[in-house]
Amino acid sequence: MKLSLTAAAAQHFKRLLAPEPASKGILVALEKAGCAGYMYRTEVASKPEDSIEVVCEGLRFFVPNTSVPRLNHMRIDIEKNRLESKLVFQNPNVSMQCGCGESVELLESSK
Repeated sequence: MKLSLTAAAAQHFKRLLAPEPASKGILVALEKAGCAGYMYRTEVASKPEDSIEVVCEGLRFFVPNTSVPRLNHMRIDIEKNRLESKLVFQNPNVSMQCGCGESVELLESSK
C-alpha cells in the first residue's frame, strides 16, 4: 500500500494528531455513499482490526483491508481558500467522479 501527502496535508494531519496519544493515527477509509458509489472518510482513530498501518511523513495512517485496493497510490492534498479548507484526494483508481466532486467510482489497483 502506497500513500503520499503534500506538505500542506502533512501539516494539517500533524495539527490534528498533536493533542492525541502516540497510539492514535489517521483512519483513511471508503464508505458506500454518494451518487458515484464511494466517499472518502478521514478521522483520528486507534488502529482498527482488519486494517493495515502506513507511515507517511512520520504520521500513522490506518487503511481498512477492504479499502486498500481502491486507495493504493493515492495522494492527499489540502486546498485552502478564504472561506474553507478541504482535503483533496488524488486517486489514480478513480474511474468516475460525480458532478459535485464528493463521491467517486473506483477500480481496484492491480499495482
